[in-house]
Amino acid sequence: MLDFRGKKIVIMGLGVNGGGLGSARYFAVHGAKVLVTDTRTKQELSPSLAQLQRYKNIQYVLGGHREQDFVKADMIIKNPAVRDGSKYISIARKNHIPVETDMSIFMHLCPAPIIGVTGTKGKTTTATFISALLKAWDSRTIIAGNMRISPLDFLDSLLKKKGEYPWVVLELSSWHLDGVAHVGTSPKVAVITNIFEDHLDRYASFEDYVASKRLIIHSQAPDDIAVLNADNDITQSFASLSRGSVVWFSAHRLVQNQQGIFIHKGMIVERKKIQKKTVEKEIMPVRALPFPGDHIIADACAAIAVARVVGVPRALIKKVLKKASLPEGRMQVIAEKGGVCFMNDTTATVPGAALATLMSSDLKKKKGDIILICGGVSKNVQYTLYADAISRSCKAVILLSTGERETASEQLKKELSEISFHPIISAPSMDDAVRIACEYAIAGDCVLLSPAAASFGMFQNEFDRGDQFNVSIKKYCGEKTKK
Repeated sequence: MLDFRGKKIVIMGLGVNGGGLGSARYFAVHGAKVLVTDTRTKQELSPSLAQLQRYKNIQYVLGGHREQDFVKADMIIKNPAVRDGSKYISIARKNHIPVETDMSIFMHLCPAPIIGVTGTKGKTTTATFISALLKAWDSRTIIAGNMRISPLDFLDSLLKKKGEYPWVVLELSSWHLDGVAHVGTSPKVAVITNIFEDHLDRYASFEDYVASKRLIIHSQAPDDIAVLNADNDITQSFASLSRGSVVWFSAHRLVQNQQGIFIHKGMIVERKKIQKKTVEKEIMPVRALPFPGDHIIADACAAIAVARVVGVPRALIKKVLKKASLPEGRMQVIAEKGGVCFMNDTTATVPGAALATLMSSDLKKKKGDIILICGGVSKNVQYTLYADAISRSCKAVILLSTGERETASEQLKKELSEISFHPIISAPSMDDAVRIACEYAIAGDCVLLSPAAASFGMFQNEFDRGDQFNVSIKKYCGEKTKK
């Protein structure tokens, strides 16, 4: 273990999603002189600050950063959301100060085998399913990462363990992967759910974004495993880059030479080679899965592929997934009133994810129409295909817009107007959006929040956006809402 006692550690970006909080707590416990600096104010960071009150070796610079703090420090721990091009990070590097993240520290020191999950969408769902399957098999399994849980919260206990280590499941964003590239290690099992346009407000090109995702397999060894989506052209291309074995998953039938998990005639099937002979075994019917969405079923297939790789029995997989639930904000039915369904899909922050929800067979089976609440801040991605799907699937569109930063709302309005879709209504708040949606909805309809955009400006983050949707639904539908 590295000795951080007496070292000056600067945490750049405390945030409200757990990463900066976990870093500050970890280094404070290890006797470092911790300085937390964030552009947000004390009031904005109050939930995180409240959890750090008992640590007397933490100082704060809030409401902005100071250059002097990046000149004299032993290490900078940057929040993954902080861009490498930040002038403060440049100052630190110019002064030969190492720049790390909570994930790079963890992956450098972690003695346990890691299952890393990345992709444009489906990361949290897949990681959650993997964790549920592995915990049923080994209760010591750990899950952390891009789901507001810092891996540093578990590092000390792992380093103290003797004997066989548990599996660690990490959800890894492209920003996490950028931050660990210099560590020179990849997860023992690397999962890539899918790749399509995202974060083009941060990356210079789509190719740069894909390159970040590719980092998850960059340092894999021959005995490591890459679990790849056979239905996505980009993830398919990664197979030739992995030095380890490749296991596939698909919402359709795999081609003959591919081993992994796929769906055939309504059954989830495993194909593997046993003593040079290809064997196929049924695991469970698709209809036994208690959650909606073809794309979510694909996430379940990815999780099953991982579970089988590490040895979880097929019977246990079936038992666990029959009772599995989705993380919040993913095609989550919040309420049903007067025959109207209210669904929260706030984590669909790009058109590709929102399109998958809109075109899912579960929504298509509904008798009525969709009243869609969407929009927000664009990530410099294209909305043409999403607008076309909206025109074929929705009765009305309500755009979240204060008329300031909501560039995605403006893009969608332009695209929908060009194909003569109407009505398009702008709502300056979530409460207004839900109220208007209720006015349009009749029995059989679905009021769907699937933004296809980032949440900045109107909301703290996508989780706050989803919470505000839920509160408004409760207001207009009464107390009886689903959890």
